[in-house]
Amino acid sequence: MVYYVDKLTALFPAFTISSLTVHRYLIASAVVASKGLSDTFWTNKIYARVGGITVAELAVLELELLQRLRWMIIPQPDLLVDYYIGLVERSDAYEMEESSDGPLTTSLTDGTYAGGGGLPMENKMHNKAGVLIGIYLVNAVVATLPILYQWTAANCAGHTKRAFASALVAGSFSVRNIIGPQTFQARDAPEYHPAKIAVLATQAAAAVLLFVLFLYYVWDNKRRTVLQKANGIRCKMTPSGLG
Repeated sequence: MVYYVDKLTALFPAFTISSLTVHRYLIASAVVASKGLSDTFWTNKIYARVGGITVAELAVLELELLQRLRWMIIPQPDLLVDYYIGLVERSDAYEMEESSDGPLTTSLTDGTYAGGGGLPMENKMHNKAGVLIGIYLVNAVVATLPILYQWTAANCAGHTKRAFASALVAGSFSVRNIIGPQTFQARDAPEYHPAKIAVLATQAAAAVLLFVLFLYYVWDNKRRTVLQKANGIRCKMTPSGLG
């Protein structure tokens, strides 16, 4: 699907995907990819059910995507390999230096999710736009999980600690998936205020803790910089290794 989006961007420089259309292109890309690149064939009826749209609308989306791609939908295997190598090369083209922005970025992101979680609470059920935006923001936490794994690995020195920290994140995420649904009790229907309060409280607490972690990283990086200067050591990560 990323390949198709890049292809659309190359063919149409003015092409943009907005928050209102991203799900349409994702569903259409999944349909085209499954039919052209996968041995598993799912009918449009199944994709339409997953995407929450009608079969007729999905057929229109599929045709629109094919036309935008100018029917160049089945790339050769070597082209996909080159595309993957290009992604890896671009990802390795950045210098990695000491940074404290990771926890701050996560904290701000978590604060956004917490605010989004409050939208279903503040907007009554008749305000479908507010409720839908809140649901999207709360469920966007799942999409950031791979980024959290990367940040965890980048901020843990040593292979053992790195593996343990990643496992701890995975375990915490699993526990969250078990406990979270239990807060939605039938007796609280249809507003589920206790569950919404729990969502807001946990998200806000995570944002505060991450900001504290950001302050700790700032302090620790300054302390290490002073020690390195005192010992005449300067260590910098480059794409080729330590320099």
